[in-house]
Amino acid sequence: MRRIDLMPEVAARLAEYGLDLSALTGCEARFYEAGETIVQVGRYIDNMLLITEGRAKVCRYAANGRSLVLCYASSELMENLEVLCGMENAATSVVAMTDLVCVAIPWRANEAYLRGNLAFLNGLCRSLADKLLCTSSHISSASLRSCEGRLCAYLLEFSYKGVFSELLTEAASYVGMSYRHMLRILSQLCREGLLEKEPSGYRILDPAGLEARIEWDVR
Repeated sequence: MRRIDLMPEVAARLAEYGLDLSALTGCEARFYEAGETIVQVGRYIDNMLLITEGRAKVCRYAANGRSLVLCYASSELMENLEVLCGMENAATSVVAMTDLVCVAIPWRANEAYLRGNLAFLNGLCRSLADKLLCTSSHISSASLRSCEGRLCAYLLEFSYKGVFSELLTEAASYVGMSYRHMLRILSQLCREGLLEKEPSGYRILDPAGLEARIEWDVR
């Protein structure tokens, strides 16, 4: 992580939540490289993080090294649940999936201003509601879509510039299937010309074909 200058667009991003940069204390812009840990579970936290560029994944890690991705984050507030619940330590880990820029907003130093800002509280409620809807959609998808449909939706959503390069073990856990079964589906999609295996991952050759395999649109 490295601290970077607060660019003009940061003020505009904060304004979307009704926040005035000049009224906040101790805010700073941070840059994280892809793969870098932003928040580590169990560590002390006092900042809400507003993502301005990039994407992150929120996950838990087991003692045996296995990980479970809980959700993905982009252009939103992170660590808002912990600070609102008065938790001093992070409940989950957050890792940058791409190069990521965020604004750290110290909660305790700005608590009076934040709690008295109706626009900010509305934006915070909206952010939490979006996360709840995302979780609900994921549960519905796991229940109503086939394994192939879930995987195709995941490939389309989390590819970057037409290439899916996320960890396959995490992908298998997130879509709710065994690693071996997921590899069989990926191989079948490659044979059918929808995907092409590359050293960096899987290139999507036919997005419309993957879309057609999803079967059920989560609404």
